Amino acid sequence: MDNDSQTFLIPRPFWVNDLDQTHCHSCNNTFGPLRRRAMVSLNHFYRFIGRDNLPTNSSFTFSGNIFCHDCSNRSIPLPQLGYGSLPVRVCNQCLEVAYLVTYVIDEDHGSTTQRMHWNLAFGDTSNVHCKLIDHDLVKLVQNGGIDALIWLCRSQRNGQLHFYATSALAILSEKESIRPVILTKCALRPLIQLMALYLSKPMSAPSKGSPILSAVTEPVRDDIRLEVLLNCTHVIFQLGRAGMLSPHEINNDGALLALLQLADYKYTPFHIASETEEKEDMQQLLDREQMIQSVAAKGISAICATVSNQPAIFEVISNPDQLTDLLKGNNILVSKYIAKSIAYLSLRNDKYKSLLLQGNGASILVQKLHNETVTGNNSAEVDKASDETNSDQTSNLEASTIANVCCAIANFATNGESQQKLMTQPHLLQNLCATAASYSGNTEIHRHIARSFANFALYGKVSCNSKNNRKNMLRQINKKKNVTYNVMPTLLAIGQSPNVTPDVRRHVVRAIDNLSNQEITDQNRTIFEQVVPLMKEWTKDITDADLVKRAENICRRFE
Repeated sequence: MDNDSQTFLIPRPFWVNDLDQTHCHSCNNTFGPLRRRAMVSLNHFYRFIGRDNLPTNSSFTFSGNIFCHDCSNRSIPLPQLGYGSLPVRVCNQCLEVAYLVTYVIDEDHGSTTQRMHWNLAFGDTSNVHCKLIDHDLVKLVQNGGIDALIWLCRSQRNGQLHFYATSALAILSEKESIRPVILTKCALRPLIQLMALYLSKPMSAPSKGSPILSAVTEPVRDDIRLEVLLNCTHVIFQLGRAGMLSPHEINNDGALLALLQLADYKYTPFHIASETEEKEDMQQLLDREQMIQSVAAKGISAICATVSNQPAIFEVISNPDQLTDLLKGNNILVSKYIAKSIAYLSLRNDKYKSLLLQGNGASILVQKLHNETVTGNNSAEVDKASDETNSDQTSNLEASTIANVCCAIANFATNGESQQKLMTQPHLLQNLCATAASYSGNTEIHRHIARSFANFALYGKVSCNSKNNRKNMLRQINKKKNVTYNVMPTLLAIGQSPNVTPDVRRHVVRAIDNLSNQEITDQNRTIFEQVVPLMKEWTKDITDADLVKRAENICRRFE
């Protein structure tokens, strides 16, 4: 944390020339004998504080414009402009923001006074968000409101002030026009430092041996600690979703590493509560834990979606299982967005694909398919539900997670090294076939599974196990486990589904064509012949010349 004794200053406003302003900037009434502007003075500081020398019906104010008395009849100190502690006139438009900036940076009377003035300016904690975003955002930026919030995060030692400041920044980060301001005013590093502080040991009395613990001078309640973490995470997520985080900020400033830690965050009580308090509050704190994890995972997904960020991402991920391990948790939203992140990272760059499957990455992906297929709801049951209950939402999230995992597997299958790691997993084909059957009405899952089979059969040609790939995909029965590994019945079922789409058809045709383009045994020939009527039917509807040619080739092979 930075030194909290530093002076908080913002640039002074540009002063409007007296003769250029013939009307009050606020009410637009014309200046005249009864509504005069101030006497011209070359010393703006003297003009600003020398109220005895100014007419009572006009004022040069905080904004640098000229106003009448009715529109600028309040006075507050403006030390942030370097004018000391003497109250000066402020126009009504700027008053509330100027009040905030002046008194939240006032350390002379202690943090209690700072919190009191915050409440006087913006109401209690529950209303801080609404009042802030109701302001003219231009005034908020021009008058140092964003600077003051960042300064509170960077230099103050009070948990309640951290909560106020991060809550305001979290809400403001949702404004498209404010996100660049937050970033250009260097808010990211103080927020990440604040997250590191609140992820550390309990914040209580200062400790001489720990500079982190000495950054907070009062005990911080667990709910405040979690709220600060959630607010900081939300700001980073909003910046990442807007594509505004550079590789330097992702790697050097530690944005991605902070999100990875918070996606796996486990709440640990730092104070001893009574049984009554524990029962009443523990569930709320655990809900906050889930929210922190979910927002962090969404932030990771947003960062991974930008291709230019991917080299910096792999520099941060030092442990190959650091990302895939997050799929093991119980938070469904985390699983969804981490699977989506892996799908993004595995999409384009062959250089990095195999890195994600080092360690236990391949087995974790396959195990995730197995877990969701066994415990997840069958899609046919989901389709029967008409009301949007919690069960339906959970089923939809599980389906999204499975779709993202299948998408990642299909992407990995285009690279010889990464697909070899997957094909060595003993239950990969079994779980893909079982997933297609369990989610029989989900065309997105079917598309990625058909694409996986097509890619495994095609790109296996460039590896030393090319024949083994297709041989394993057409194997009939594993006698030891007594399960079917042949993917042809699954491809046929996907193609005959009433919900089949043209895109799913395309990948089914690709998969069957790639699998059948080899020496076929008599046992496999029977299965392939079953798809001939389907291929003939599709050639009437398919407009893609390449797919028509593939379908006709399949028919000629087995007629």
